[in-house]
Amino acid sequence: MPKISIIVCVYNSEKFLKKCIESILNQTFKDFELIIVDDGSTDDSEKIYRDFEKIDKRIKIIKKEINSGQSDTRNIGLDKASGNYICFVDSDDWIEPDMFELLYSNAIKFKADISACRISVDYFNYSIIVPLPDEIYQKILDINRNTIISLMKGQYYVYGLVNKLIKKELFNNLRFLPHTIYEDDYIALPLLERANRVVLDSSVKYHYVQNINSTMNKRTFNFHDFELLKITYHNLDVAKRKYPELIDYLEGRIIRFRKLIIDKLFNTNTKNKIKYLNGQVYLLRRNFIKIISNKEIKFYIKAAVLLIVINPSVYFFVKKLRKSL
Repeated sequence: MPKISIIVCVYNSEKFLKKCIESILNQTFKDFELIIVDDGSTDDSEKIYRDFEKIDKRIKIIKKEINSGQSDTRNIGLDKASGNYICFVDSDDWIEPDMFELLYSNAIKFKADISACRISVDYFNYSIIVPLPDEIYQKILDINRNTIISLMKGQYYVYGLVNKLIKKELFNNLRFLPHTIYEDDYIALPLLERANRVVLDSSVKYHYVQNINSTMNKRTFNFHDFELLKITYHNLDVAKRKYPELIDYLEGRIIRFRKLIIDKLFNTNTKNKIKYLNGQVYLLRRNFIKIISNKEIKFYIKAAVLLIVINPSVYFFVKKLRKSL
């Protein structure tokens, strides 16, 4: 039985997949299985991972004929995993050679259920390190109500799972929400609630590559963008019952996501553009006083909301003017 099960979901990733798999197979930590789940790729991704399968017995392949999305594909990987810890690596990303050695040694040393490092978000000509603050640290946190609230607010933590080792038993009777592309936001809170201890290391070991063609990075509107609102409302309902200190923060996330949807609508010509835009503007207007008084919402978001509720055309004009400068 391997110590770690690494799950890579693949969908038309031929441009990035070779580097991703090489970065995993070249780890200084060797005791793992690599589960590659192909979500119905139509490009040459299969040829790439089949070539690696021939030379490394740690690789297991699951080939789906029909594309059903990353959340479903991750669930299949979880069902097949046999390691003590689970790690997810996106197929267009890559990791530093000692990432698993660091995460596993921290997990064992500190008896942690979740072991995390930091992420380099790699754009074409620059990178951003998350989460903030940018300092050297190693934090060992016993999970209780206060630490859950702190971590869910993003203090030394990100919702994404790709920079973490997670004890497999935390996934018992827990799976990603099917048919969504924002599965990390849905599962982050229940995973923390099931954990006893988390260790956070400031070392930057995961490279999150900003592929301009990826679903998550497209600037034009997609109906899936509403899923992020749906999942955040789900977390808000949980907070109202159990963590009222998170209410303002999660309501602030909802406002940021509404603004994101409005920004994306600006860059699309979907036939329902006006309908969706009017719906989001109406909701901002209806909650305007609450938005302005929310201390978890940054000033620039409040300023954008003010312009939007006054006149969306004015907001889009200012946005276009700023881009041209």
